[in-house]
Amino acid sequence: MKDGTLTQEQAKEELSKLGIEGKVIRFGDGTNLFAQLKDAQEANDAAKIKELLPQLLEQMQENSQKMADRISGAN
Repeated sequence: MKDGTLTQEQAKEELSKLGIEGKVIRFGDGTNLFAQLKDAQEANDAAKIKELLPQLLEQMQENSQKMADRISGAN
């Protein structure tokens, strides 16, 4: 750790310790809901935004629950 920040490798190691691996979100690469939402927003595509928001909410709720379960199990 340098200046209070983690390198990408250190972050992966810390997530691995919690049992959270391979869940990297890359904004803008076109392969995930965040990127699709960003693209729809830039294109002013209201229909696509309305389609993606419920999917994104569901994904975030699922991931939040998984993290909560793993954190409570780690204590």
